[in-house]
Amino acid sequence: MRRWLGLCTVAGLFVGTPALAKGKAKGWGNATYLRPSIGGTAFTPESGDPVSVVTMGGVGGIHYWERGRRYPKIRGHARAAGSYVMSSGPLSGFETRLGNFVGPTWEQIGFTVGPDFFYNQYQYGSTTIPGTGGVGAPLTVSARLKPFQVFAGIEPSWYFSDDRARRNWMTQDGLPGFGHEFAYFAGAGVTVGDWTIGGSVRHSMTAYGEENTFGINANFQGMLGGRCQQGRRRR
Repeated sequence: MRRWLGLCTVAGLFVGTPALAKGKAKGWGNATYLRPSIGGTAFTPESGDPVSVVTMGGVGGIHYWERGRRYPKIRGHARAAGSYVMSSGPLSGFETRLGNFVGPTWEQIGFTVGPDFFYNQYQYGSTTIPGTGGVGAPLTVSARLKPFQVFAGIEPSWYFSDDRARRNWMTQDGLPGFGHEFAYFAGAGVTVGDWTIGGSVRHSMTAYGEENTFGINANFQGMLGGRCQQGRRRR
Protein backbone atom coordinates (compact mmCIF):
# COMPACT_ATOMS: atom_id res chain seq x y z
CA MET A 1 0.00 0.00 0.00
CA ARG A 2 2.86 2.39 0.73
CA ARG A 3 4.30 1.81 -2.73
CA TRP A 4 0.87 2.45 -4.22
CA LEU A 5 0.56 5.68 -2.25
CA GLY A 6 4.01 6.78 -3.40
CA LEU A 7 3.26 6.04 -7.05
CA CYS A 8 -0.04 7.92 -6.89
CA THR A 9 1.64 10.90 -5.23
CA VAL A 10 4.25 11.04 -7.99
CA ALA A 11 1.44 10.79 -10.55
CA GLY A 12 -0.31 13.71 -8.89
CA LEU A 13 2.83 15.81 -9.08
CA PHE A 14 3.25 14.89 -12.74
CA VAL A 15 -0.31 15.95 -13.50
CA GLY A 16 0.45 19.24 -11.78
CA THR A 17 3.49 20.10 -13.89
CA PRO A 18 1.58 22.50 -16.21
CA ALA A 19 1.02 24.69 -13.18
CA LEU A 20 4.77 24.98 -12.57
CA ALA A 21 5.47 26.56 -15.96
CA LYS A 22 5.16 29.99 -14.29
CA GLY A 23 4.13 31.78 -17.41
CA LYS A 24 6.89 30.45 -19.66
CA ALA A 25 4.44 28.61 -21.89
CA LYS A 26 2.75 30.74 -24.53
CA GLY A 27 -0.78 31.75 -23.69
CA TRP A 28 -0.62 30.91 -19.97
CA GLY A 29 -0.68 33.01 -16.82
CA ASN A 30 -0.44 32.08 -13.16
CA ALA A 31 -0.40 33.37 -9.60
CA THR A 32 1.12 31.68 -6.55
CA TYR A 33 -0.19 31.99 -3.01
CA LEU A 34 0.47 30.94 0.57
CA ARG A 35 -1.96 31.50 3.42
CA PRO A 36 -2.68 30.28 6.96
CA SER A 37 -6.11 29.02 7.97
CA ILE A 38 -8.08 28.39 11.14
CA GLY A 39 -11.27 26.45 11.59
CA GLY A 40 -13.39 24.18 13.72
CA THR A 41 -14.61 20.62 13.40
CA ALA A 42 -17.70 19.05 14.95
CA PHE A 43 -17.61 15.24 14.78
CA THR A 44 -20.74 13.17 15.40
CA PRO A 45 -19.82 9.49 15.89
CA GLU A 46 -22.11 6.60 15.02
CA SER A 47 -22.51 6.05 18.75
CA GLY A 48 -21.68 8.47 21.54
CA ASP A 49 -21.69 12.22 22.08
CA PRO A 50 -20.54 14.79 19.50
CA VAL A 51 -17.13 16.41 20.04
CA SER A 52 -15.71 19.70 18.74
CA VAL A 53 -12.11 20.77 18.14
CA VAL A 54 -10.17 23.72 16.73
CA THR A 55 -7.91 23.14 13.72
CA MET A 56 -4.92 25.17 12.54
CA GLY A 57 -3.21 24.85 9.20
CA GLY A 58 -2.09 26.39 5.98
CA VAL A 59 -2.31 26.02 2.22
CA GLY A 60 -0.07 27.04 -0.64
CA GLY A 61 -0.20 26.54 -4.35
CA ILE A 62 -0.59 28.06 -7.77
CA HIS A 63 -3.54 29.05 -9.93
CA TYR A 64 -2.93 28.85 -13.69
CA TRP A 65 -5.08 29.75 -16.68
CA GLU A 66 -5.12 29.95 -20.47
CA ARG A 67 -4.79 33.31 -22.19
CA GLY A 68 -5.26 34.60 -25.73
CA ARG A 69 -8.16 32.43 -26.87
CA ARG A 70 -11.94 32.43 -26.79
CA TYR A 71 -14.00 30.90 -24.01
CA PRO A 72 -14.17 28.27 -22.74
CA LYS A 73 -10.61 28.47 -21.46
CA ILE A 74 -8.77 25.94 -19.35
CA ARG A 75 -7.83 26.87 -15.81
CA GLY A 76 -6.28 24.89 -13.01
CA HIS A 77 -5.27 24.95 -9.38
CA ALA A 78 -2.45 22.91 -7.82
CA ARG A 79 -2.02 23.06 -4.06
CA ALA A 80 -0.61 21.45 -0.94
CA ALA A 81 -2.40 21.81 2.40
CA GLY A 82 -2.08 20.65 5.97
CA SER A 83 -4.08 20.96 9.21
CA TYR A 84 -3.63 19.91 12.84
CA VAL A 85 -6.14 19.43 15.65
CA MET A 86 -5.43 21.79 18.55
CA SER A 87 -6.47 20.16 21.83
CA SER A 88 -5.09 19.53 25.29
CA GLY A 89 -7.46 16.61 25.87
CA PRO A 90 -7.98 13.18 24.27
CA LEU A 91 -8.58 14.74 20.86
CA SER A 92 -5.85 14.72 18.24
CA GLY A 93 -5.18 14.34 14.57
CA PHE A 94 -3.76 15.80 11.39
CA GLU A 95 -4.26 15.81 7.65
CA THR A 96 -2.09 16.57 4.63
CA ARG A 97 -3.34 16.97 1.07
CA LEU A 98 -1.75 17.31 -2.37
CA GLY A 99 -3.92 17.89 -5.41
CA ASN A 100 -4.28 19.36 -8.87
CA PHE A 101 -7.65 20.35 -10.34
CA VAL A 102 -8.34 21.38 -13.95
CA GLY A 103 -11.40 22.35 -15.96
CA PRO A 104 -13.03 24.83 -18.35
CA THR A 105 -14.24 28.32 -17.47
CA TRP A 106 -16.71 30.60 -19.24
CA GLU A 107 -15.42 33.92 -17.82
CA GLN A 108 -17.69 34.12 -14.77
CA ILE A 109 -18.44 30.46 -14.12
CA GLY A 110 -16.61 27.18 -14.50
CA PHE A 111 -15.77 23.85 -12.93
CA THR A 112 -12.70 21.78 -12.09
CA VAL A 113 -12.02 18.14 -11.31
CA GLY A 114 -8.86 16.25 -10.44
CA PRO A 115 -7.03 13.97 -7.98
CA ASP A 116 -6.63 15.03 -4.34
CA PHE A 117 -4.19 12.73 -2.51
CA PHE A 118 -4.36 12.75 1.28
CA TYR A 119 -3.10 11.18 4.48
CA ASN A 120 -4.92 11.68 7.78
CA GLN A 121 -5.60 10.17 11.19
CA TYR A 122 -7.82 11.34 14.06
CA GLN A 123 -8.78 10.52 17.62
CA TYR A 124 -12.18 11.96 18.62
CA GLY A 125 -12.73 10.97 22.22
CA SER A 126 -13.31 7.22 22.22
CA THR A 127 -13.49 7.07 18.41
CA THR A 128 -10.20 6.23 16.66
CA ILE A 129 -9.94 6.83 12.92
CA PRO A 130 -6.78 4.92 11.85
CA GLY A 131 -4.19 6.68 9.76
CA THR A 132 -4.32 5.95 6.05
CA GLY A 133 -3.65 7.46 2.68
CA GLY A 134 -6.17 7.82 -0.07
CA VAL A 135 -7.33 9.83 -3.04
CA GLY A 136 -10.40 11.95 -3.59
CA ALA A 137 -11.93 13.25 -6.81
CA PRO A 138 -13.48 16.65 -5.98
CA LEU A 139 -15.81 18.21 -8.54
CA THR A 140 -16.04 21.95 -7.86
CA VAL A 141 -18.33 24.50 -9.54
CA SER A 142 -17.36 28.13 -8.97
CA ALA A 143 -18.63 31.56 -9.98
CA ARG A 144 -17.09 35.04 -9.80
CA LEU A 145 -18.91 38.34 -9.65
CA LYS A 146 -16.32 40.86 -8.48
CA PRO A 147 -15.60 41.35 -5.66
CA PHE A 148 -17.33 38.08 -4.65
CA GLN A 149 -16.47 34.45 -5.36
CA VAL A 150 -18.55 31.38 -4.48
CA PHE A 151 -18.01 27.66 -4.95
CA ALA A 152 -19.65 24.33 -4.15
CA GLY A 153 -18.98 20.71 -4.91
CA ILE A 154 -18.78 17.05 -3.97
CA GLU A 155 -15.86 14.70 -3.29
CA PRO A 156 -15.96 10.90 -3.21
CA SER A 157 -12.80 9.34 -1.75
CA TRP A 158 -11.13 5.93 -1.70
CA TYR A 159 -8.53 4.57 0.77
CA PHE A 160 -5.24 2.89 -0.11
CA SER A 161 -5.23 0.81 3.08
CA ASP A 162 -7.59 -1.77 4.58
CA ASP A 163 -6.89 -0.46 8.10
CA ARG A 164 -9.80 1.97 7.86
CA ALA A 165 -13.42 0.87 7.60
CA ARG A 166 -15.44 1.91 4.53
CA ARG A 167 -18.82 3.55 4.86
CA ASN A 168 -21.74 1.25 4.13
CA TRP A 169 -24.18 3.31 2.09
CA MET A 170 -26.88 0.62 2.34
CA THR A 171 -27.08 0.51 6.15
CA GLN A 172 -25.84 3.90 7.43
CA ASP A 173 -28.18 6.87 7.50
CA GLY A 174 -27.46 10.29 6.04
CA LEU A 175 -27.18 12.09 2.74
CA PRO A 176 -26.51 10.02 -0.41
CA GLY A 177 -22.95 9.31 -1.51
CA PHE A 178 -20.54 6.70 -2.84
CA GLY A 179 -16.95 5.60 -2.40
CA HIS A 180 -15.24 4.78 0.89
CA GLU A 181 -16.26 8.22 2.19
CA PHE A 182 -18.08 11.18 0.66
CA ALA A 183 -18.19 14.93 1.25
CA TYR A 184 -20.26 17.96 0.28
CA PHE A 185 -18.59 21.38 0.48
CA ALA A 186 -19.23 25.06 -0.26
CA GLY A 187 -17.61 28.41 0.38
CA ALA A 188 -17.48 32.10 -0.47
CA GLY A 189 -14.99 34.96 -0.44
CA VAL A 190 -14.79 38.71 -0.97
CA THR A 191 -11.86 40.80 -2.19
CA VAL A 192 -11.28 44.20 -0.61
CA GLY A 193 -8.19 45.93 -1.93
CA ASP A 194 -5.26 43.52 -1.64
CA TRP A 195 -7.10 41.30 0.86
CA THR A 196 -9.27 38.30 0.08
CA ILE A 197 -11.28 37.01 3.03
CA GLY A 198 -13.27 33.80 2.79
CA GLY A 199 -14.99 30.97 4.57
CA SER A 200 -15.98 27.39 3.83
CA VAL A 201 -17.99 24.49 5.20
CA ARG A 202 -17.52 20.77 4.52
CA HIS A 203 -19.79 17.85 5.47
CA SER A 204 -17.96 14.50 5.38
CA MET A 205 -19.55 11.08 5.86
CA THR A 206 -17.38 8.14 6.93
CA ALA A 207 -17.89 4.70 8.47
CA TYR A 208 -17.10 6.24 11.88
CA GLY A 209 -19.64 9.05 11.75
CA GLU A 210 -20.25 12.45 10.20
CA GLU A 211 -17.93 15.45 10.36
CA ASN A 212 -18.76 19.12 9.83
CA THR A 213 -15.75 21.35 9.25
CA PHE A 214 -15.86 25.15 9.20
CA GLY A 215 -12.92 27.26 8.09
CA ILE A 216 -11.91 30.87 7.53
CA ASN A 217 -8.86 32.31 5.81
CA ALA A 218 -7.38 35.64 4.77
CA ASN A 219 -5.04 36.14 1.83
CA PHE A 220 -2.95 39.29 1.26
CA GLN A 221 -2.07 39.42 -2.45
CA GLY A 222 1.10 41.44 -2.00
CA MET A 223 2.78 39.48 0.82
CA LEU A 224 1.13 36.07 1.15
CA GLY A 225 -0.54 35.89 -2.24
CA GLY A 226 2.68 35.77 -4.23
CA ARG A 227 3.49 37.58 -7.43
CA CYS A 228 1.32 37.16 -10.48
CA GLN A 229 3.35 36.02 -13.48
CA GLN A 230 1.70 36.21 -16.86
CA GLY A 231 2.52 34.20 -19.93
CA ARG A 232 3.08 35.78 -23.31
CA ARG A 233 0.02 36.23 -25.43
CA ARG A 234 -0.40 34.22 -28.60
CA ARG A 235 0.24 36.18 -31.77
